[in-house]
Amino acid sequence: MARSAARSQRGLRRAVPRWIALAGAAGGLLTAPALAQEVTVESPTAAMLLVTSASEEANTHFWTAIDEWENIRGRVAAEQLERALSIDQSFGLARVMHGFVTPGLQQEERAAEIERGLGQLAGASAPELTVATALKAWNLGNNEAAQTLLRAAGELTPGDRHVAYMHAMVTLNIDQHAGIQKLQKVAQRFPDFAPVQNILAYTLWNTGDHDGGMKAVRKYVELVPDHPNPYDSVGSRTPPHNTGTRYNAIKPSTRPTSGWPRSPDSPAAQATSPA
Repeated sequence: MARSAARSQRGLRRAVPRWIALAGAAGGLLTAPALAQEVTVESPTAAMLLVTSASEEANTHFWTAIDEWENIRGRVAAEQLERALSIDQSFGLARVMHGFVTPGLQQEERAAEIERGLGQLAGASAPELTVATALKAWNLGNNEAAQTLLRAAGELTPGDRHVAYMHAMVTLNIDQHAGIQKLQKVAQRFPDFAPVQNILAYTLWNTGDHDGGMKAVRKYVELVPDHPNPYDSVGSRTPPHNTGTRYNAIKPSTRPTSGWPRSPDSPAAQATSPA
């Protein structure tokens, strides 16, 4: 569902000094304009990340891209972001996300695209700018700064599953045990949020908890029965590991196509791709 920043100007206010502390914790990644931001949300229990775009159609492509990235479809996510940017070329967070998730980019290209997107976020809300800055840190391999920033963004948008998921994912990069705990909390808070079950499935399986892994991947299939990725995950964790056999056995009508592949060269895939 498209969500625009215009709806965020209500209710709760948070003071500027918190952003000064965050800038220090994030190694100076937050710039002066970011420190001047204040955030207003209607309810601290329901607040969600709102994005700054003049186009609802661009917003729709953006959120579709986020869903596809979370379901490990980097190429499809990149295509959706490119559609969003073709409609609204000044859509800063979409450009940051495009630099972060697009398969095949050189690191210099990623960094340049992310910087360009950050430069387009002058009028963004504090949560939106914080998420964008966290993605910059994550792309640079500064997981601790990204974790700090995403934790702050999550406090400002406690009703947003996507921010909670990003925080859990970057935590997983830092500490596997803590990351699993974060993922489980996300699953509890957002029981209909399918992608977290996929990551739990791979992570639990790889730590030796095969029962937990299979329970999570079955939940993933249950939540999004018409998406191709759950069936790949089931096949990846259910012998025999023969692609044709596992898709034929699970659901012939919902199989990955040639446009589907994972993006192992994306920075986000470091935590999401199975070993």
